Amino acid sequence: MNAIHASRALSLSRLRTVAGPLFLLALPFLVYGRFILGDELANADVFLAYRPAHAWLAAGLRRGTVPLWNPNLLGGFPLAFTEYGWFSPLNWLPLAFFGGHAGYYVAVAAYVALAGLTTYALARQWGAARAAALLAGLTFGHSLFVVVGAPLLNQAPAYAALPALLWAVDRHFAGARLAAPAVGVALALLLLGGHPQMVLIAAFPPGAYAAWLAWRRIQWRRLLTLALPAFLAAGASAVRFLPTLPLLTASTRGGGLTFDASAIGSVNPLALAAGLTFPSLTIPRVVDPQWAAYVGALPLSFALAAAWRERSRVGLLIALGVAGTVLALGSYTPLYWLVLKTPLLAYFREPSRFLLWTVLAVALLAARGLDRTLAHAPDAPDAPSRIGGRAGSRARIRWAVAALGFVVFSFVATNTSLRVVEAQALRVAYVRALAGVRSKDYPAEHYVAAVNRAWRQALHATDLRDPGLLIPMSALGTALWWWTSGRTRPGAAASTVALSGLVVLSYGQTRLPAIPAAVVAERPAPATQDPSNGRTWSWLPLAADFEMRVRMEGAGRDANVASYQLLKRLLAPNFGLVLGVPSADGYENLATREQALLASALGSERAVATGDLDLSRAGIQERRRMIGERWPIVLASGIGTLLTTERLQPLTWPAAIHYLPGQIPASGSLPAVNVFRAGHPAPRAFVSPEWVVVESAEEALRELMRRPRVDGQVPAVITDPISMGDAASESARATREAQRQPGSSSLGAYAARIVHDEGHRLEIETEADTDALLVLLDAAAPGWTATVTDAPAPISTANVAFRAVPVPAGRHTVVFSYTPPHWHVALRITALASSCLGVWLIGAAWTRRDRRQSARQTV
Repeated sequence: MNAIHASRALSLSRLRTVAGPLFLLALPFLVYGRFILGDELANADVFLAYRPAHAWLAAGLRRGTVPLWNPNLLGGFPLAFTEYGWFSPLNWLPLAFFGGHAGYYVAVAAYVALAGLTTYALARQWGAARAAALLAGLTFGHSLFVVVGAPLLNQAPAYAALPALLWAVDRHFAGARLAAPAVGVALALLLLGGHPQMVLIAAFPPGAYAAWLAWRRIQWRRLLTLALPAFLAAGASAVRFLPTLPLLTASTRGGGLTFDASAIGSVNPLALAAGLTFPSLTIPRVVDPQWAAYVGALPLSFALAAAWRERSRVGLLIALGVAGTVLALGSYTPLYWLVLKTPLLAYFREPSRFLLWTVLAVALLAARGLDRTLAHAPDAPDAPSRIGGRAGSRARIRWAVAALGFVVFSFVATNTSLRVVEAQALRVAYVRALAGVRSKDYPAEHYVAAVNRAWRQALHATDLRDPGLLIPMSALGTALWWWTSGRTRPGAAASTVALSGLVVLSYGQTRLPAIPAAVVAERPAPATQDPSNGRTWSWLPLAADFEMRVRMEGAGRDANVASYQLLKRLLAPNFGLVLGVPSADGYENLATREQALLASALGSERAVATGDLDLSRAGIQERRRMIGERWPIVLASGIGTLLTTERLQPLTWPAAIHYLPGQIPASGSLPAVNVFRAGHPAPRAFVSPEWVVVESAEEALRELMRRPRVDGQVPAVITDPISMGDAASESARATREAQRQPGSSSLGAYAARIVHDEGHRLEIETEADTDALLVLLDAAAPGWTATVTDAPAPISTANVAFRAVPVPAGRHTVVFSYTPPHWHVALRITALASSCLGVWLIGAAWTRRDRRQSARQTV
């Protein structure tokens, strides 16, 4: 019987040991379950950029390849070498097994699970009890910062890597042999899968912690040994970063961002305070809470208690939390200029991402605060020696109830007052809104709807029946109850974890709205996807979406589904990725300067280039007027179809542009989509017997506007005068001069035909009566090479952002091939470093196993 009881006790002990980690492992798959099963997160960044890009990657992985160049985005773009974690095996596995939709959200859930598990392990490593460690894992892993940020898949690896690296560093200084290679593996996965800015944010605290441990324990040799796994991790990521550096140099971010651009996303101190307490307290023009910082009232109170009572033991966590908060303030603190002086950080914006440090510090401090509070809690609620007597306890309860009652009364009174004065206040607001409008970008109804929308936001923010306020208010009440009497009750630790987890999980669902699977499965109308008519340009889709959302939300309706449907109808970038529709626009931060300049000249809403021809900086009304002047640029860029909700017919448009109003009819709340088609769109590849050489992309834009197409001939403007001067022979120049003379005969036969297209390799047959120029209206980028009948040929930039090579008279075969810069070297470095890390990790694990077996035999 004793053996049976001992066996049962051992089983229960093991169950208690694994119950918390198993819960943290399974919970994220429940949180994201509806998205794994087919729904789409109603987040524009996710469904416009991240999900389409990874769906394209998933399709390639299922074919057995890792796609590197996408011809349908921005006229062509090396999608593998931007901010996405293209080469992470943690992304590959779910994408390959489950596909581009379910696999994407499985990967998100897996990262969130890892974030919770590694935080749990770190808290246990630092002495927390199981319940306190579970509280830390829930607070961090299911904080709004992590749960809502993880669907931006390249940010999710940082959430798991930061606590994992801290744990591995701590274990390394404790003498664990497996810890050093674990640091290398965790850092390599972070580098391969993380956003570059998040890589720096996640890697800095473990590095600082290692230096602090080495200084405190005088273990400088252990600090130096960490250089090896860091070096191997950097080598393992060579396949990602070596080809990216030339692309970064060629992009608009090549010289870093200005202070104003870098500070975009700074956290207002008032917004941070509101986000920590009432994260839905949105009052237009007063406060827009930083809801991503919300962790619930109980964990925050435990963290504050730990910081107040144990300054000497939690100094590092306090420093981490304070540093994250100060850096997240961005332009609201003069210290942010240090960020711009830090190598690499000057290339990024969104200082709010530093809140990662703050949220993790709060989670770990909460674990320590819970342990300390329970350790000093009275054994019974009536113990006068611990809590100052029953009278003192009752007094504290009364004060807590009074404080909570005052807060509740304030919200109820505010909401009631707003409803009482609603009619009069709205009339005044309408008059002021219309009188203050300087531009006429939208009709008067739009500004009236904007007032209604702002008023509804204020009503919802103060309505206790709204989940956005009810959940934080309940959390505040729960925290007051726990501190006054709940901590003295049996099972206080379990109730703390349950109440804290319930708050963050329930409020998190309010920040994860879903697009139903049936809507996601809808295909756009055929009118929007006709590759035979050149590339597609979506004109002002976000402005149309903004106008529709304001109108719907002003009427008190949910706009998420309609917004998704409208942007899909308009093929708002990057929807064309998953639909296979060639697009000239796109949302990518590392677009080349020429691509960005072309997009800005056509009025793209995401353009970052500036200049005299930058149409994107003009108001909506000005863009409507000036777009007609840009049609020569549109046609010379291979764009044959323009989609918009605008009804435009400027007099400056060429007669060959066919206007098809309402080609996709309005339905429900969705406006009609108008289609503009070029009668004779420019072919993707053509041979031109003459061209104009200019010195810059800006001059190329002006030249294209001055040289409209004549008799169907597409102009060719080159911005590489040196290479074209070397390539063009004197006889070819003489021939072209003769052809320009009045009364000259026909220009002869000039033709190009694409005979083979694999995306990264194109084979084109050309025919020309004289030396000529082959223009391929695919984007130029580092890594492209060309041969003309097997002989290397220089590639020049044509028509602002595209490719061109000189071809001799006669018939020739031109081959364009894409090999990322430094690709073969990067592959070798990655293979070697990854192999070394793998061998080191397996060897350390094997040695650890042998030592355990020897210890058991000795015993």
